Amino acid sequence: MNYRRSTVLSNKKSLKIDSINASVAIQRLLHADFKLANYSLRSRRMKKARLITQSSLLEVIKIRGS
Repeated sequence: MNYRRSTVLSNKKSLKIDSINASVAIQRLLHADFKLANYSLRSRRMKKARLITQSSLLEVIKIRGS
C-alpha cells in the first residue's frame, strides 16, 4: 500500500467518524428540542387546566353566593 492510498483510507475513516459524530449530535439536539417542546406543551396544558379549575371554582362560589 502506498502512502497516498493509506492517506485516502485514513481520511475516509476519519470522515466516517466525523459523520457518525455529527449524526449523533443532531439526534441529541432533536431529542432535546422535542423534550423542551413537550415540556412547554405540558406547561401550557397545566396552566389552562389551572385556569379552568379557577374559573369553575369562581362559578361555584357565585352560585352559592346568590
